[in-house]
Amino acid sequence: MHDEGTLGEPSGERETEFVLLHDDEIDTEPTNAELREVIQEQQSEIQALSLDLERAKWNMKYLEQ
Repeated sequence: MHDEGTLGEPSGERETEFVLLHDDEIDTEPTNAELREVIQEQQSEIQALSLDLERAKWNMKYLEQ
């Protein structure tokens, strides 16, 4: 016996409902304050990663001796 899905649709196929949004309904542009905050967060992360990289380089030199 095979599964025909719901209401006779072939198995695995479903009807998808889409909702269209107009550009004026959504504000997709970030503000300058939001952009500054993202940049500041990324700079903090870059600084932390740079410090980790320097530590790893030091450890490699130490272990090579």
